[in-house]
Amino acid sequence: MLSLAAIVGITLLGAAFVGGGYASYVNVRNARGPRERRFVVRVCALGWLIVLSMLALVYALPAPHRYVVALGYFIVTPIIIYRWALTHQMLRVLDAREKDAQP
Repeated sequence: MLSLAAIVGITLLGAAFVGGGYASYVNVRNARGPRERRFVVRVCALGWLIVLSMLALVYALPAPHRYVVALGYFIVTPIIIYRWALTHQMLRVLDAREKDAQP
């Protein structure tokens, strides 16, 4: 039988996956143009790959190494998300300018 901590952990992991899946769906749905939609799909796929690989490495690696992976994840991921957000904003501005420039 699972302990209470394992049940809570599995429940929170499931809730995080459902929330992340919904956020990915909403982001792709709200993309305004084809270029932005391609970018959002690529970012969502890479984001899922980063999160799942971090979880797998933290689970599979021995104790001292798993902490290094988790620390690296929490340092590098916000930087990557910031860069992706800037690129997303730039794509929206470029699409708006191209739309305004068309006759």
